[in-house]
Amino acid sequence: MLYFFLGLAQVWDMMTGVNNEIISYSKHYRFTLYLTLLLAGLNVIGNFLSLLTCMAWQALHLPPVYPCFCSMLIKLIFIQVKFGFHPFTSRIIPVVGFCMGLVVCQNVARCKQSCSQFVL
Repeated sequence: MLYFFLGLAQVWDMMTGVNNEIISYSKHYRFTLYLTLLLAGLNVIGNFLSLLTCMAWQALHLPPVYPCFCSMLIKLIFIQVKFGFHPFTSRIIPVVGFCMGLVVCQNVARCKQSCSQFVL
């Protein structure tokens, strides 16, 4: 499960990787530095909170994944607002839908498996 979410974060990073280059070569290059520092802080806080709350072993992989998704989403919104264009087209919608379907199917299968253990 850990590798799945880290892989999903990596795919999201590859899809939005050009955003980092667009921001780095513009006059807003400092924004990337500030966002990276924010990402590091969120990662440390998330790891600390997950250890404090004694989350299940399956949930310990989520703290490093959430800030990665959030930072890419923030960069996407930043480019939309500051530069006035959106790097994605409508052709990406089926790909995102397929990936979300895989996540939902995996979670439903995992839930059925864990629920059947309680019944037995």
